[in-house]
Amino acid sequence: MERGVVLTEVLVSALVAAVVSAIVSLWGISQNIRHKSVIEQRERWRDSLRDVVPNLVSGSDRRERETFRDSILLRLNPYLDFEIVSLVDRFVSEPSDGNREAVVACFQEVLKNDWERAKIEAS
Repeated sequence: MERGVVLTEVLVSALVAAVVSAIVSLWGISQNIRHKSVIEQRERWRDSLRDVVPNLVSGSDRRERETFRDSILLRLNPYLDFEIVSLVDRFVSEPSDGNREAVVACFQEVLKNDWERAKIEAS
């Protein structure tokens, strides 16, 4: 009888270990997939800003600049990026060299910070 109890305990322990291992593996895989997806989306976001900002600063007329402005604003957080929005709006209404340089410098900083954040998250 004692041998049967020990065998049962061993089998139950092995079963519990297998279930726990499967749960941990599935959790790890789902975290990796989610992490990879977020990193890819943020890379696309950075690439899209790299495409749109030069179009904004080289826009020849106000209507064209407003179109690119709208495209940029749709990529920003309206609750956190209001200073960037102001800077872009100022450039749209007054497309001077100084405002253009300020917009470019601002987005260089935004892209650099996001890249640094992505590197930290990926490690």
